[in-house]
Amino acid sequence: MTDQRQDFAVANLETDPGPSSRRVMIIDDDYDFAETLKDILEPKGYETAVYHTSSQALEQGESFHPHIALIDIRLGRESGIDLIKTFKERGWKTLCVMVTAYGTLDTAVGALQEGAYDYLRKPVDAMELFSTLDRCFEKIRLEREKIHAEETLKDRNRELEQINSRLRLIVESAHLLPSCSELRHLGPLLLREFLKNMGAEGGSLYVCRDDALELVTARNENPIPETIPFPLKSRSPFSVAIETKEPVLVRDITEIPEIESSGGDNYRNSSFLILPLLDDKGVTLGLIALHNKAIPPFTPQDRELGAILASLSAEVLRELKATQALQESEERFRTLVSNIPGTVYRCHLDPDWTMEFISENIEEISGYPSSDFIQNRVRTYDSIIHPEDRSAVSEEVQERVRKKEAFLLEYRIQHADGSIRWVYEKGQPIFTRDGNVLWLDGAIFDISDQKKLIQDKERLFALSIDMLAIGTFDGHLKQVNPAWSRLGWTEEELTSKPWIDFVHPEDRERTLDAINDLKSGYPLFVFENRFQCKNGDYRWISWNSVPIKGEDLIFSVARDITDLKREEEARREMELQAQRAQKMESLGVLAGGIAHDFNNILSGILGYTNLALLDLEEDSMAYSNLLEVMNAANRASDLVQQILAFSRQNKKNRRAVQLDLILKEVLKLLRASIPSTIEIRQSIQKDVGYVLIDPTEAHQVVMNLCTNACHAMEESGGTLEVSLEKNTLHEQIPLFDNQILPAGEYAQLKVRDTGAGIPSEVQSRIFEPFFTTKDVGEGTGLGLSVAHGIVTAHGGTIEVDTAPGRGTTMRVTLPPPSDDHHD
Repeated sequence: MTDQRQDFAVANLETDPGPSSRRVMIIDDDYDFAETLKDILEPKGYETAVYHTSSQALEQGESFHPHIALIDIRLGRESGIDLIKTFKERGWKTLCVMVTAYGTLDTAVGALQEGAYDYLRKPVDAMELFSTLDRCFEKIRLEREKIHAEETLKDRNRELEQINSRLRLIVESAHLLPSCSELRHLGPLLLREFLKNMGAEGGSLYVCRDDALELVTARNENPIPETIPFPLKSRSPFSVAIETKEPVLVRDITEIPEIESSGGDNYRNSSFLILPLLDDKGVTLGLIALHNKAIPPFTPQDRELGAILASLSAEVLRELKATQALQESEERFRTLVSNIPGTVYRCHLDPDWTMEFISENIEEISGYPSSDFIQNRVRTYDSIIHPEDRSAVSEEVQERVRKKEAFLLEYRIQHADGSIRWVYEKGQPIFTRDGNVLWLDGAIFDISDQKKLIQDKERLFALSIDMLAIGTFDGHLKQVNPAWSRLGWTEEELTSKPWIDFVHPEDRERTLDAINDLKSGYPLFVFENRFQCKNGDYRWISWNSVPIKGEDLIFSVARDITDLKREEEARREMELQAQRAQKMESLGVLAGGIAHDFNNILSGILGYTNLALLDLEEDSMAYSNLLEVMNAANRASDLVQQILAFSRQNKKNRRAVQLDLILKEVLKLLRASIPSTIEIRQSIQKDVGYVLIDPTEAHQVVMNLCTNACHAMEESGGTLEVSLEKNTLHEQIPLFDNQILPAGEYAQLKVRDTGAGIPSEVQSRIFEPFFTTKDVGEGTGLGLSVAHGIVTAHGGTIEVDTAPGRGTTMRVTLPPPSDDHHD
């Protein structure tokens, strides 16, 4: 083999066939096929060289240094198999892959026997081609690693021979040193071997501490210091050895007066040797001091041999210190992890989560000892993860590793006793410098109790009949329970916009003031505002809220008190109406008494006036005047009858009447007397039936209500709506005088105007006798009070619905007659 061929072989083998250097030589007499292979390979990063004859490949291929040759088994008149033989003869290490379109299995076997690595059939499938090339490059890589390992082994053998040669002189002493695991055992042995090898009879071993040299062991005739504090005497042998980091050999100390002795009174002769023990960074670990050589003085050979032994001894001392430091560190680590309420681990990123280390606390969490998981000796950690959680755990870890982020997990494991435990895991991937994952480090904590507590809280949160919410001070709800659906909203709708938007505009300012109080750390109790429902209505909500310390959140319990508000308002209204009823009852008694007395007076006036009229001529002035007296007395009598009607003291002519007939009659009379600017609309149901009432008083009730409504529209005009319909009460209604309106069928009369409405400040007085909002002389103030007295005297109710600007509606409900009252 020529030198050039040898160089080619070495270059071909040692060149790293990595992604940036993959050279493929294509040898095929089919020009199109060769170019097709080139077009397939080069976009994938392969370097190619195309040759069409054996001679061309042999002449030009050496400079290309191909890793792989794709050789057509037939190259015109030449054979690809012969070309492989030539490669072998020339010492080429190129891997050959035969390509044939019509070769038989025997042909392929023959090619393989001659040194081909593989073969492909034409037409070549791209995937099969790349797969074959991958196998070839893998073989090249393995071959390169094999050669590199062999060379490394040779280097190591040479180094070992050198080390063996160096240590052969002191091996008898050195082989004992590594057997010591404690300094108190190593020190005497170390000094003994130095004394034996150096032929000395006295010496000492000191180790360096932070503030002094500390004596480990000594062989001296007289005592020496247990400690020598820093700083040392500047010219002492110990100081020189530490400063120079070299052995100090003194053949005769008396010849060097500037050197001060470090051996005290133990010298029998003036020669000594100081050997520093250095760590791998050159820091002095200790000092060996030798003196009293049997055949003085110490020689340079002693110094060299002592330096070798010192180097080995320092290594043993370093290992001892490292071992002790490791033991101390492991002890501290064990103490630390044993006090952690969880387990720490180091594992591989593989499907089993193979544990390199996992602390003993895993037994408290899983019921299995830590030794079970180390290197998957008994079971894998993956095997105890709940089957439903395994894929999610793996996917999350893989995703965080891909992003080079720490991972946080919550998942279930199967305890040895068969129970299910929840764990929380926090870990992170550790990478090599080239970005590969070295391992995963992390900690696992049993959160079963916390999880159960959270689940219980979530269950209570979800099942609470009260509306519960967690919100922020910046105005958003973070979480609400299902009870809020009673207002029509979903959780997503409530949390998608500021919650203040749901509060009634009139309540927002004081609501924000209450939130500011919460920001100051004060709880909020029984705060009421109106909250919008999805249908647009507002409900009264009572809030009890507290700030959650350290989280800038508010926890609130809300209750819908709308019905309670309505009941309270109804109760207050009933109390007010009861008070008004009592007031009107008192006024009625007073008015009735006055009316009776006044009626007696009027009877005398009318009687004597009639007698006087009989004695006068009709054309006389006195007759005319007495007629005016008679008319005035009659008007006064009518007024007395109204007062008696209000006080319910006049005689009743109750019977079953059809109210629709009376209503039509009143509306007919009314149309002629009211302005044309007032439109009358009537809605009279035909089958309302009978009511038990005095017909005259029924006529008076309808007339008074309609007249009062028309007066409200005199100036601006409007619409008078009068309706009569059957109304069914499904439950009894309490009245204001401790009476009840039983459930059943009733006739209901409604009189509605489109006037200005009744001001709120006078609404409570509209049924009081003699109360009027008209000017003096325009009304008696008895219209509504008389209607009220008549209706209530007949067992009915009269209600008013009014508001400024919305007009007024009067509703009269009258009971039907019993069977014995029908005509």
